[in-house]
Amino acid sequence: GYAGGGGRRLRRRKRLAGSQGRGGSNHRLQHRGRSGGISKAAYGQNVKSRHGNALLVESGRKICYNNSVNAILGGIFLAKVTLLTHTPMPEQTIAAAAKLCYSAAEIDKIYEGLTPEKTASFVEMLSEIGHESPIEHASFTFGIEGVSRSFLAQVTRHRMASFSVQSQRYVKENMFEYVLPPEIESVPEAREEYIRAMEEDQAHYDSLTAILKEKHKKTFLAEGRPEKEANRLAEKKAIEDARFVLPNACNTKMICTMNARSLMNFFTLRCCNRAQWEIRDVADQMYRLVYAAAPKLFQNAGPSCVRGACSEGKMSCGKMREVRERFAAMREQCHGKG
Repeated sequence: GYAGGGGRRLRRRKRLAGSQGRGGSNHRLQHRGRSGGISKAAYGQNVKSRHGNALLVESGRKICYNNSVNAILGGIFLAKVTLLTHTPMPEQTIAAAAKLCYSAAEIDKIYEGLTPEKTASFVEMLSEIGHESPIEHASFTFGIEGVSRSFLAQVTRHRMASFSVQSQRYVKENMFEYVLPPEIESVPEAREEYIRAMEEDQAHYDSLTAILKEKHKKTFLAEGRPEKEANRLAEKKAIEDARFVLPNACNTKMICTMNARSLMNFFTLRCCNRAQWEIRDVADQMYRLVYAAAPKLFQNAGPSCVRGACSEGKMSCGKMREVRERFAAMREQCHGKG
């Protein structure tokens, strides 16, 4: 479930309201590099407020943005991941649980004496002896957006987690956003074919929605529903079935919560070079965020080769030194920001 290659660069694309036909005759923006970049007056302020420090470019009929937070390390973060909340004092909470396991401590005095040094000592001891259950007491909640439904299928295989996902059953995919894989983007013919497929999927979705809505509206009106209510209910029922034509590429967003032990497993599998590029990008971002919040806890997290031998056997990428250097650079950057 996690093997695969891929590149670093991804552009997530949003259709321009007002673009018409495949040529996009109603463009409001110019091509970056050809006609001077993006006009803030035309668009920039709204997008900047939604996407923070994203770098915006326009390509064809889509607005693209690349989150450049990883530029220092020679890469680009593709999705947008936010650490929404986590257990207060996660390392101290874990240390308190470990202290209870190995001493005659009283619950009401469990935090006494847990200085930063003592807390770090408990966390490191748990890692050394492989006692992992105490770290389950710390949990982390993320907001994840700009990812595909293909990503959703992968991440939900991690069962020790909680997911709340924006529903295509209740949220209409009007001019849906989608993820463009870098290998497809790198070949002009493939890119053109891919974008055409996305446009056709949107057209089929819109057509099915309209046909089904009309059918359901007649039924609701026959039941005596007011027209406004009949319209609303008919659309909701129509998109429930129309969504079946939407592609894996379709953009989604979610809130995800994992405890620290589950995150350790997630990082081992999904930060690995053999992980598919999209979920690896998200895993790297999640790692940065939790490392900044609990550096002692996550100092040895990451793919297996970060802390020892590669666990992939004959399928190893053979780039252990590069991976270790990459994670060392990420940790150093987090310390620098602190």
